[in-house]
Amino acid sequence: MSELAPLIEDLAFILVLAGIVTIFCKKFNQPLVLGYILAGFFASPHFNLLPNVVDTANITVWSDIGVIFILFNLGLDFNFAKIKSIGGTALIAAVTELTGITLLGYACARLLGWQPIDSFFAGAMLTMSSTAVVSKTFEELGLLKERFTQFTFGILVLEDISGIIMMVMLSTIAAAGAAISGTEMLGSIGELAFFLIICFVCGIFFLPTFFRKVSRYLTSDMAETASCVIHLAAKLPPFDGCSNFFPLVEAMISDKDVSDHHAIIPTMEIEKADIKALPLGERNLFLLVCCKLLCASAELYVYEAVTATFDCGGYSFTAKGKRILSEGWREIDRIFRAFLKEKPADGDGDTLPDFAEGQTFDGAEVAVTEHFTQPPKPYTEDTLLSAMENAGKDDIPDEAERKGLGTPATRAAIIEKLVAAGFVERKGKSLIPTKAGINLVTVLPEPLTSPMLTAEWEQKLTEIAKGGADPDTFMDGIRTMVQEIVSTYSCISEDGKKLFAPEKEVIGTCPRCGQPVYEGKKNFACSDRSCGFVLWKNDRFWTSRKKELTKKMATDLLKKGRTNVKGMWSEKKQAAYDAAVILNDTGGKYINFKLEFPKRKEGVNGRK
Repeated sequence: MSELAPLIEDLAFILVLAGIVTIFCKKFNQPLVLGYILAGFFASPHFNLLPNVVDTANITVWSDIGVIFILFNLGLDFNFAKIKSIGGTALIAAVTELTGITLLGYACARLLGWQPIDSFFAGAMLTMSSTAVVSKTFEELGLLKERFTQFTFGILVLEDISGIIMMVMLSTIAAAGAAISGTEMLGSIGELAFFLIICFVCGIFFLPTFFRKVSRYLTSDMAETASCVIHLAAKLPPFDGCSNFFPLVEAMISDKDVSDHHAIIPTMEIEKADIKALPLGERNLFLLVCCKLLCASAELYVYEAVTATFDCGGYSFTAKGKRILSEGWREIDRIFRAFLKEKPADGDGDTLPDFAEGQTFDGAEVAVTEHFTQPPKPYTEDTLLSAMENAGKDDIPDEAERKGLGTPATRAAIIEKLVAAGFVERKGKSLIPTKAGINLVTVLPEPLTSPMLTAEWEQKLTEIAKGGADPDTFMDGIRTMVQEIVSTYSCISEDGKKLFAPEKEVIGTCPRCGQPVYEGKKNFACSDRSCGFVLWKNDRFWTSRKKELTKKMATDLLKKGRTNVKGMWSEKKQAAYDAAVILNDTGGKYINFKLEFPKRKEGVNGRK
């Protein structure tokens, strides 16, 4: 503890000094990074006009921590889909930049008389760039969401990876000196590659799976502790306003549902902790944990679905809603949301008063109103994982070992495969089916798109595990089903083939009928075949002038009625010339064109 005191004191001094300097930088519209550099200079032992940090090791510790957090924040926004979309461009730019700077640094060092190995070190060091500084600058300017920012980060990521490889190579060269061998160098790079692959696999696949498998239940040996914590949490504001709260601890206890970790609950320190003294964000997060704990142990939310039919003026009107029988855990959730000044959760409305059959309403106010329905919200990764977990849940036996689609370890990988195959795309946090995905579900046989198949197989596997069914019969059934599907759906119908036909790009509007004009292999034709408007790419008008009608030229002809063409060939004069081609459509089978030549400039002695 004695070592932490000076470390904390230095941190306080650095933060106060940095705050003062950055205020001046903001006032004079200077970059905050410059303020941080000036604050570091003022706090250093080399500036004696102010108190300073004598132990520079403390500054190193805090700077390392700061860089870690900045890079961690950058990693939160890191998206492989975005990097993939700009990967080719970023890769070319990064390789060009790294190669050019390394060679330039090497050449400058050689001109200064340095040795080749020292010159190589100099060129390699010049390629190192500060991702942290660039990230902070973009954040300060509010440019983190821009396209070129993602492109820049793609280059920086590749530079960081190459920088790591470069440091391994340089350290190996420095340690071995002139006796370095290719085998040693490849060995060092191989060890680094192995380490990076392990980190990548763990970070992308194992860690998300680990966190998704965190249990929502407690073990039986925690029942007494959970009961004490629940009663303590119920006394905290705003939960102390809950009336008639009787926790059901047994609803949270399930040894079989706890795999690696139990659910997150507060500790017994809640009894003596001053919750009001916590910062607002920490206090709300703590109260959220308490809210979920109290909801999990509260009584069930019970309501009765109500459908009421009213007769008025010879017309029947239907109202659907619910009549709440017991608020249960909903009361706790509503109190917490009101405390945070949030909107009520979905489903809190649509309640109907008590009605009696045959009840008459006299003098009821009648009004005609318009309403719009809301489409279902698209899936996010979390809601889709939950839907996969509960798919066919009602049809699968309780004793079945597996439920839903996939397993906790494979569901995330299934989603990634759908995205990689182009059947699903990410838009923000939402997962949206692509046209290819919708078309695939349309043509697939119904048994393959229903969770009922999984439910049926799990039912039979459970019977086999209990000895009540024959495994060979189960496998024979699967073979028979596969044969029937293959024979029934051996080919896609003509309508199904049309779904997977490549989309044609609209290049303009038909001047005759106004319908879209699409590009084909040999022409640009109107989508209405009865119209007959076609621009042939190999029309004699173009081939005789050694030109081919391009998409840009066709677009100009449809939009402007003309297109400027350079380098057309004249058979008569045996020379190339430039002219404007005018679309001269007379409504016949073939399209006519006219040429318009640029006006010649008047010279001193007449036309040039």
